[in-house]
Amino acid sequence: MNTVNELNMHAFYEEMPQTQNYDLFLQEKLRGIYENYQGFHTFSFPKESVENYEEMKKYLLMEVLPLHRCTELPHKKILDFGLVFRLAGRKGNENLLINQDLARMYGKSGEELYQDACLSSPLLKPVFMHPLPEVLKMPDMRKDVYVITNEEADHGAGVLFYPGMLEEAACVMKGNYFVLPSSIHELLLVKEKLGRGLNLEMIVRDINLKDVPAEEQLSDRVYFYDAENEKLDFYSI
Repeated sequence: MNTVNELNMHAFYEEMPQTQNYDLFLQEKLRGIYENYQGFHTFSFPKESVENYEEMKKYLLMEVLPLHRCTELPHKKILDFGLVFRLAGRKGNENLLINQDLARMYGKSGEELYQDACLSSPLLKPVFMHPLPEVLKMPDMRKDVYVITNEEADHGAGVLFYPGMLEEAACVMKGNYFVLPSSIHELLLVKEKLGRGLNLEMIVRDINLKDVPAEEQLSDRVYFYDAENEKLDFYSI
């Protein structure tokens, strides 16, 4: 993924003048960084557009990270996950992370960014949900495990938190299911009947240990979706 470098303006708060014109000060600093910061020069939107939230909100993407990696970012907490937000660029997979400074300039909280991303992200990064045997090209296997990600399989685990997706997945799975955090890129959904007979936490830990780079790991936990009560929660034996 060609991720644009993250904007950081914490040092500028020490320069904040004792004035009521906070918005003007912040926008001037952002313009200065835009002119001199290489990451912004590679982003395909002009600085005037990036500063205009109403113009940019249709490019909002959501992605999921471990909650402990979201403490310095605007985010929405779900269990031990944090949904964070990026602005999609116009060139391939380029994007710009929304950090606290940019969110403050927009005047938006993590919850407000989430509400807007619920409208834009499913259009920009549609859901890909297919039986694992089809993905692995092993059609004779039972279709009790599904992969869910976005069409690029790139930072796609957050698609499960698109509006109505937990419920839609329950319809596909025909009831309750387990959620295995394969990585920040995708999740595995396991039908309840199959999952009850497996040590799922051991499977997740083993995959993380052997196959998933540390920076791409999402969790060692297993989660369970109760279709009747429409609730996702931690699973413990």
